[in-house]
Amino acid sequence: MLGARRAGRAAAAHFVRECRVACLNGLDKSRNMTTLGSMKVSTRIVAAMLPVVLPLAGCATVRQSFPGSTADQVWTALVAVAERPQYDDWTVPTNEVWVDEPDRRIEVYRRLQRVLYRPGAQPHHERRTWRFEIRLEPTDPPEAVFESRGWGVPAQAQIEGRRYFGDVLNLLSGYPAPQPPPAPQPVTVPSTQPRASPETFLETVPPARPDD
Repeated sequence: MLGARRAGRAAAAHFVRECRVACLNGLDKSRNMTTLGSMKVSTRIVAAMLPVVLPLAGCATVRQSFPGSTADQVWTALVAVAERPQYDDWTVPTNEVWVDEPDRRIEVYRRLQRVLYRPGAQPHHERRTWRFEIRLEPTDPPEAVFESRGWGVPAQAQIEGRRYFGDVLNLLSGYPAPQPPPAPQPVTVPSTQPRASPETFLETVPPARPDD
């Protein structure tokens, strides 16, 4: 009788262990399925966001040529506009400018802010941050490149680049037009031979022969 009881307890313990193993395996499978499902959902979300995020991450580039101005004049105007920005509808609380004179390159970090007032609505505070680079290309005529480095809408960056070069053109309009180099003038080299006097000229002329 005692042996039968022991055998029943051993069978019950074995059954409990098997149930635990089965439960643990089931949990692992459930976790794996949940992880795979989460990965599939995350992949779908990323794929759906790509058309929205990628246009915001692209760099916008604007080029501007300056015929009628020298490279030094254009470079001076580029630096002046970077260091002293002027906006009609924005204030500039931050404007950090780094100028690389040897490479003719300018790095700008700029923060803008403004308050928009609309009828029947609360004032809307708007902020905008720009990170862009200006390069002066060694071309004839001089050409400058505006390249936006930060996140944002490329169309807004292109508008900012055109606004920047518009200020440069306005500044250059006050500079005098470069004058062409003067035409080379003929150079008269003095002769090393002594100039003959009238008396010397008469002495060298042979006397006229009498008529026969």
